[in-house]
Amino acid sequence: MKKFLFYKRLSSTQDIAYKLALQGEGEGTVIISDYQTGGRGRLGRKWFAPPKKNLLCSFILRPNMPAEQAFRISRLAVCAIKKAVEEKTDLSVYSKYPNDLLIKGKKFAGVLTETQIKKGKLEFIILGMGVNVNSIKEQFFRAKSKIKNERMNAFRKGGDIEGKSKGEEQPQFVKRITSLREETGKRFSRPALLRKILKYFEKEYFSLCQENLIEVSKIS
Repeated sequence: MKKFLFYKRLSSTQDIAYKLALQGEGEGTVIISDYQTGGRGRLGRKWFAPPKKNLLCSFILRPNMPAEQAFRISRLAVCAIKKAVEEKTDLSVYSKYPNDLLIKGKKFAGVLTETQIKKGKLEFIILGMGVNVNSIKEQFFRAKSKIKNERMNAFRKGGDIEGKSKGEEQPQFVKRITSLREETGKRFSRPALLRKILKYFEKEYFSLCQENLIEVSKIS
């Protein structure tokens, strides 16, 4: 990756990355935030994360590949996270199709890809990653409650409350998630983990792009 943009707080790294890509931002730009008020995963599901604890980022990618092959980017990211976490922690990580990563049956990471296609051509992909690194279970519940309260306050002021939480209770919500800290009892450097993920992702990504370049040249 070529360029890193850091934010203390924003709605969603996906939203910022998508907006920048539409404005012409080049491939390799990474948006990173300490906190998101509108983080989301696949099918619009909300992604809750306490501030300054987890890895929240989105990449702008402009691969030369057919639009129908874009799903392969998500699989590369899942594999990169799996390899990086296993190397850092000695834990066994399992992937759940299409984009979740689990430790002992509990989700700790997810990947989201969003594309821009124009006249049948893939213009860019926004690849989002959320990895629960140093958070503990109680913090997830507080983060979820905080976001819900912020939306309620916005609603009272005449704002939009779209996507508000359904009010799930702490035991049911918490038991399905985990973090690297929860599983190991240790704290991890988020920048170091991101560098490790990028190491594995970039290697396979460039190979995939080269593969598609070769296929295109054969057709031409």
